[in-house]
Amino acid sequence: MRKTHSCKRTHSPRVAALRVFALLSAAAMSASMACRAGESALASFNRDIEPVLDQYCYDCHGASFNKGGVDLDDFHNDSDVRNHALWWRVMKNVRAGIMPPAGKPRVPPEDVKRLMAWIKLEAFSLDPAHPDPGRVTVRRLNRVEYRNTIRELTGVEFDTLKEFPADDTGQGFDNIADVLTISPMLLERYLDSAQTIIAQVVPTQPRVVAEQLLPGKQFSIVKVESPAALPDANPAGGAGALQVKDGASAAPATGPFKRPAPKAVGDALDLSYYTPAVVAATYKAVHPGKYQVYVNLKAVESYVDDQFDLNRCRLVFKVDGETLISQEFVRESDKTLEFTFDRSWQPGDHPLTFEVQPLGPPAPAAERGHRARPDGARVLGAACQLRAVFPEEGAFLAGQPQEIRGGVARRLCHAGVPPPGRPGDGRPACRYGFIGVLAARRHL
Repeated sequence: MRKTHSCKRTHSPRVAALRVFALLSAAAMSASMACRAGESALASFNRDIEPVLDQYCYDCHGASFNKGGVDLDDFHNDSDVRNHALWWRVMKNVRAGIMPPAGKPRVPPEDVKRLMAWIKLEAFSLDPAHPDPGRVTVRRLNRVEYRNTIRELTGVEFDTLKEFPADDTGQGFDNIADVLTISPMLLERYLDSAQTIIAQVVPTQPRVVAEQLLPGKQFSIVKVESPAALPDANPAGGAGALQVKDGASAAPATGPFKRPAPKAVGDALDLSYYTPAVVAATYKAVHPGKYQVYVNLKAVESYVDDQFDLNRCRLVFKVDGETLISQEFVRESDKTLEFTFDRSWQPGDHPLTFEVQPLGPPAPAAERGHRARPDGARVLGAACQLRAVFPEEGAFLAGQPQEIRGGVARRLCHAGVPPPGRPGDGRPACRYGFIGVLAARRHL
């Protein structure tokens, strides 16, 4: 029967003594290097390293021999000794056993350790107590990261792929710091883009003249003469239906074609050349003073092949019963007209009316549908009454949570920039503050 033996690994006293000696030698060498920290690199080289190189290396790399372009004895000062490229080659080749070459005496392990320690501490000037991680490149955002940051910070969708040149790439990536350079042209693009973005985020001025829009679809029919065909999309007067005032009526169309009644088209209002009609809206002035009334209208038609429409009309626009526009319209080829009128108003209601007056009997081919399309009227005023522009109107960090908006405002205060929304604040300072943030190195 075979006996089993439990084998326990043991070390002889000789092996243990060698290990203790090696540890003590390494500690002594480190202590020696530390004690000589104030010594020059050239002096430590001459004392500790040159004897080893003289014995194993100078046959090929010293005494006027420099095989492979390596000369290990041509040192005159500390700067010559601290040749990083030279000692990096020595370290790699000696540590890998490539040098000395085959057939030459090998450098003893303890001398290799001494050489490696000297190269690291003296030639490379490495300090274990204060390690140097090397050069750290400040990385900027690439185009995609910049776009995402702007969207999260301000809510603005900015097309960086269109506004910025393509990012450089390295090893297949476009987010490596060493390849993401900033050229003078790119820096100008950053500044221009910051101004464009902030123009959408922060109001350009703290107080503006009050403005009210009266879209064309809000103008009610005051008068429409028959024969005409009123739209029947909302026969019960549902949402969006035009209102008819003062007993205006519309009889079924007679004759070879229909004469359309006024009809809302989006926010605008279509007034047919062929139908006498009057539409009106009322602006309520709150403060006395000077006002401006803007009118924008367009002449439109429907194309019909081989048909010509010679119908014409006169469009009249009145404010408070005073005629401000009286213009004849024919085929205008989608021409857009803009008018501005200065008014001095007292508080109260001020009627605005559009009137269509067909000129002459209906001509053939009226199916082209000539019509005037006023967008409505825009009223600014009173000039002496300015309203404050606040961030809640969608200009300041639109769509961002309140904590983000408040945090940005606090940071602006700490930077000495008054945040938007305060009476008497300086919007230009706020805007330039934001531009500085977006173009700063920390953001990029």
